[in-house]
Amino acid sequence: MGLIDNIKRAIRGKIEQYGKSMYFVLGNGTMITQSDSSEEYVKDMKRSLNVFAVVEKSVTLAGKIKYRHVDSEEKDIVNSKLKYLIENPNELQSGHEFREQAYAMYNLTGNVFIYAPRIESGNNAGQCGAMYVLPSPYVVINSGGYMKPVESYSLQLGRTDIKFDASDIIHIKKLPIDIDDHFGLYGISPFSAGSWVVSKSKANMNVATKLNSAGMPLGILSTDPMLKDSDGSPFAFNDGQMEQVRKNFEKSFGGSNSRSKILMQSIAMKWQKMGLDYKEMGISEDFWDGIRQVCMLLSVPSVLLNDMESSAFNNVKEATKWVYTQNAIPMTNKFAAEISKSLAEAFNPNSKIIIDTSDIEELQENLKEKSETYGRIGTPINVYLEKMGIDPIPEMNNVLIGSLANFTRVDEIVNSGTNDEIPNEEDEDMVKYFKSMNKDA
Repeated sequence: MGLIDNIKRAIRGKIEQYGKSMYFVLGNGTMITQSDSSEEYVKDMKRSLNVFAVVEKSVTLAGKIKYRHVDSEEKDIVNSKLKYLIENPNELQSGHEFREQAYAMYNLTGNVFIYAPRIESGNNAGQCGAMYVLPSPYVVINSGGYMKPVESYSLQLGRTDIKFDASDIIHIKKLPIDIDDHFGLYGISPFSAGSWVVSKSKANMNVATKLNSAGMPLGILSTDPMLKDSDGSPFAFNDGQMEQVRKNFEKSFGGSNSRSKILMQSIAMKWQKMGLDYKEMGISEDFWDGIRQVCMLLSVPSVLLNDMESSAFNNVKEATKWVYTQNAIPMTNKFAAEISKSLAEAFNPNSKIIIDTSDIEELQENLKEKSETYGRIGTPINVYLEKMGIDPIPEMNNVLIGSLANFTRVDEIVNSGTNDEIPNEEDEDMVKYFKSMNKDA
């Protein structure tokens, strides 16, 4: 039997094993618990500076992205109740706070469970009146059998077990690939794969903190051995003299304002350093390595956390744009899709939720860059205007840009009101025409 046949047989065996185990578990209507340490990841947000900083940066940027409720043609629905619900999810939270909490749970645990109970009767039957983010580590799935793997959810807080109908829970998850333990019904936390990174980062922080608070002297200050007393013996301070030197030093150089002061001494002294500093021990580099590795888990460039030594980005704006494109936008698109699937139809048929990034400064193209890109010689004027977000001018369909230097003010073209004959090819008359409409040329 060849290698390919052996691989096929192994795959078939794995599939059969998975199918049998899934049938056994789901077929008996059991509770499917989360197998990872998601509770620990949430605690790390509170007790690990690096985890908090990275997650907070990701969540804060994603929280700036707004949602729109649109019809099938992606036109905004006027007076949308669903959009109002998203901006006012419950009596305790604003829309911004709700989204940040949901995004934090999603990034930390790989799962977010949104309790969105439906109105059972009346004109608004089927719609949702409020939304709440449940603490992901304490939510478990109750199976209703092989044909209904998710029948309900339970929130387990101590001895309390609160059940929710599956239809009232919006479950959004990351990479549901852990089929061995819970059949892909839960998402995988990025901090599960990177648990060693978080542990290393916390260890580096602990070492730095302990060294900083250990109270070990920086060094030993003593008289120079070459300094001799009147009888030729090595000079040495007595106890009273040493105490006086110490008091004089603390008086003159104690506190935080002594960095630029110059120490003058009337006798020869010798300084012997004790131990190694942060740089010599490599602790500073280990500290930043820990931050960079935690940043990698959520696609957050470490330059946004003041790491200036290792950055592939020219400026903070580029790094911020990276977080949006690699983390925030994919995440919010997934949220929009899941909310649409669960709620949009009940509010407005054939509607959906989409994200709106028009207010995100880092995602807007620079107009000067666009002008330089699209305003090249030979480019049709109407193509240029369209790229710049300006309505084309029908009378200029056949006009080309003669020179970017001669065509720098679009408003002069739009508002000129000229009835002159428009040249159809690039020649001297065309250049003069553009110059006549550009007062700054």
